[in-house]
Amino acid sequence: MSFLRVHFRTFVHATESEDKVREALAYIAGDTEIEATRTDGHFGNPIIILEAAITRKREIKDFFISLKNTGIIEKLLEEIDDRMDEHCNLHFRVDKDIALEEKIVLARGKNVIDISLKTAAYPANRENALVAARDFLNALI
Repeated sequence: MSFLRVHFRTFVHATESEDKVREALAYIAGDTEIEATRTDGHFGNPIIILEAAITRKREIKDFFISLKNTGIIEKLLEEIDDRMDEHCNLHFRVDKDIALEEKIVLARGKNVIDISLKTAAYPANRENALVAARDFLNALI
């Protein structure tokens, strides 16, 4: 397994239903605990930050299985150099509204679920993480 952790984060804005956003996040993240943090936006509007993480190998594998046939894996491979940070995290965003319809697509707008994948690379550096992530993603295709 080339990924150690998958972290999910999204925001519930004052105009959104927390239950519906939780539902969208649960569809993407699977059966894992969702934590909520309440805060205020720039103009004092209430915002809830929802976060979840999966660390078990089976759950991470199931997450990637859910991405098959969506085109996301292929897109990640095409753009992997731009999506991998210096801390060995691979980043992408999926559309939150479409997740409510139980579909997974890369986000084009601002209403998103952020996903960050911690790559297992030893020694841990960006170059090794790129190789490990590419190998893992290519094996899924």
